[in-house]
Amino acid sequence: MFRYLSLLRTAKFEAYHQKEMATLSSVRFQFAEKRRPDKYATWIAEHMSWPLPPERLVSGPQLIREWGTYEGSGREEVTIRRYLESFRISESRSFLMAKEGEHRRARSGLQWVKEPWYGTDYSVVRFEESFIDQVRLGCDWQSLTTKLILRLGRRSE
Repeated sequence: MFRYLSLLRTAKFEAYHQKEMATLSSVRFQFAEKRRPDKYATWIAEHMSWPLPPERLVSGPQLIREWGTYEGSGREEVTIRRYLESFRISESRSFLMAKEGEHRRARSGLQWVKEPWYGTDYSVVRFEESFIDQVRLGCDWQSLTTKLILRLGRRSE
């Protein structure tokens, strides 16, 4: 995952990618099947808390718009790059979930704490420095020497 994020950081974001996504989401929205009324009411209620203008309450969560059609347009790529820079191993967290007892076998010797609301067992462990170093080294896209093939965009034959 971190290698792919590294690839995205070096990529150029072409406008046609966003245009294709916008077209596909528009077609999906236009030809969507009707939902059950109770499910639809729940969906609308959940999205009322989103920062959307009222006229986009129904379409906003489903439609992807082309770059340049948003308020403050022209900054889309800058925003994407800011998010990509924030997706680093030092800022990440992972979760191990298992049935009761299995999590103890997965990593024995951990100090488990019971969460007060639901009584769920959990443990907090920092990533080992050697693992963080491996991820940082492997994310240097320019010096990546593994046989892992990652690519963006259209397939060139």
